[in-house]
Parts: sequence; structure tokens; C-alpha cells
Amino acid sequence: MILKSSYLFSRNGIYYYSRRMPADLHKGFNKDIVIISLRTRSQDKTMRSATTLSDRIERHWESLRLELFHSRELGLYLRQEPQMQTPQSDFTLDDALELYLSLKGAGRRKTFFQVAHRAVTYLKETTVTAEITGLTSSDASAFKEHLFSKGLTSSSVRRIFSCIKSILNLAIKEQGLNSSNPFASTFIPDDLATKSSERQIPLIGASLWAAQRVVDTNHEFAFPKYINGSELNSNSASAAINKWLKPRVPEGCVVHSFRHSFRDRLRNIECPSDIADALGGWTISNIGQKYGIGYDLKVKQKWLKKIEVRGSSFGDQLLSCLKIRYLNLGSWKLERVKGGSTP
Repeated sequence: MILKSSYLFSRNGIYYYSRRMPADLHKGFNKDIVIISLRTRSQDKTMRSATTLSDRIERHWESLRLELFHSRELGLYLRQEPQMQTPQSDFTLDDALELYLSLKGAGRRKTFFQVAHRAVTYLKETTVTAEITGLTSSDASAFKEHLFSKGLTSSSVRRIFSCIKSILNLAIKEQGLNSSNPFASTFIPDDLATKSSERQIPLIGASLWAAQRVVDTNHEFAFPKYINGSELNSNSASAAINKWLKPRVPEGCVVHSFRHSFRDRLRNIECPSDIADALGGWTISNIGQKYGIGYDLKVKQKWLKKIEVRGSSFGDQLLSCLKIRYLNLGSWKLERVKGGSTP
């Protein structure tokens, strides 16, 4: 699908920017066409990114032309020295796959070959670059997004990435390619701890107070500061919350302490363990609990109401939830915190 700009095209829903090198400049570079993944499916974002990228590329090319002009004016030319051609610089993904299977496939089962073929097929669906030396970290990111769009879990995406990394590493090493592996350091987020981690929970007290204010901001995400495109920077979010908590809670308490405190507060009201599991998203151990659609929201609300936290400010409500301190040997105990109340 082509947008208004002739430099844009879409493949599998992801937009790419493609620009041919000017005739007066392309001889000094390793490729005739520049192709960059814009890592978005949004047409609005694509047009904005393409406009910015076009301006940056035009300014870069003008600076190159100016440099060449001054060099010629001064009588300076690049010394043409014989150079060793990079071996197999046009080595393709298909070549790499064939090499990988021929060197690593001896004595392997049929599944080994199927996994490798499938991984390369997936990659070719998301990149127009056939040569290994032309692959970039943007291709790796687009590949990751493509795999997740297929509904694959993080563990499945990691296995496919591991296969691709092995194929590329072998090709780079065996062919002496002047390239690094752009798939080596791609971040792949973790899956939810368990399937039950994705659940419906009625909001009351402090959580309802906070959710209402999130809705009032009219943002697409609750914490847009920690969203980069379609990726969540959860580590930065956790670090920010822990920094805020540190001067306000006992030593050793972190944001994850809320889950421990939540479980203890449910125990203190003698909440049935299967309802507690449903509320906290903990793995269920009883096979019978896996049948049916689970507890109704009204049932969950009834138990949550018994531990509802109220305070004069949101900070007080947060502090009253944290009643635990991490001790030696991984043990936990309840304790009163400044501004808090007994759970």
C-alpha cells in the first residue's frame, strides 16, 4: 500500500521509508537504496516520521555535496588504494539458511529443519533486505512486532529470535562478513506471569480513585511517559515508583511488596484461597478451579470491600497498603506504617 509520499510503502502492516541514493553520491556508499522501518502501523505517525526523515536525509546529502565541492576546490581527492573485497557481501538469508542447515543439520531431527525454515520465512515477511549485511536493528524490531502480531508468546518469539541469531552468527563467522548481528540485542518483553494474571477486577477505594483520574487525563495509556510506540518500559516505571516509595516506607519495601501485602490482607479476613487467587492472578493449583468462567465481579467486590483502604490523601492510601518489611531468609511480616491503618 502506497501513501501520498512515493518514499513510503507498507509490508505486513508496518510502514517503511525507501529512498534511492542520488546519482552523484551513490558511488561512495555500499548501497543504492536506503530502506528504513518506521516501526508503526499508523498513517499519521508514518507521514510525520517520513517528513522528518526526508528533511534529515536531504540535509545530510547537501553536506556531502558541499564537502566534495570544497575538496575538489582544494585539489583533494581520496586516494584509490586496492582494497580486499568483503567476502560474499551479497550473502543472502537463503544462503545463510542453506549454510546453517548443511553445517549444523547433520544427525538432527526433522523439526530442526522445520524450525529454521519457519524462522527465516517469518523474517522474509517483514524485510525487503535480502543481503545479511543490509539488515539493521530496525529490521529486528519490525520482525519482533510481526511475530507478536501473529499472537505468539514472548517465549515463542525468543525461540525464533534465537534461531535467527544462530543462523546469522554462523554466516557472519564462516563467510567473514563485515557485519555485526543486528538481532543480538533486541529486547523482548516478558509474558504475563500466568494466564490468570490477565483478569477482571472490580475497583474500589484507592484503586477506583486512581483509575478515575487516569480516565480524566484522556490518554490512551495510564502511564504514557513509559510507553515507546507499542512497547512498555516497565523497568523505568518500577524504578520511578520505588524511588517515590523509598523515603516513605520501611527499608526493603518495594512496589512488589503490594502483592505480598494484598495476599496477607485477604488472609486476615479469611478470604477463600481460590477467590484470593482470582483476585491476585496467582497460579491455581486445584484442577477443579480451572473449570467454568470463574467468579462473578460482585463476588470479588464483596471480599475486596472488606479490605477497602480509605485515607485523607492518595499517599495515605498507598502507605496503608504497605504493611510488610522484607526480612532475612525471604520471610515477611506485617507491621504498621506511618499514616497507615491495621489491614
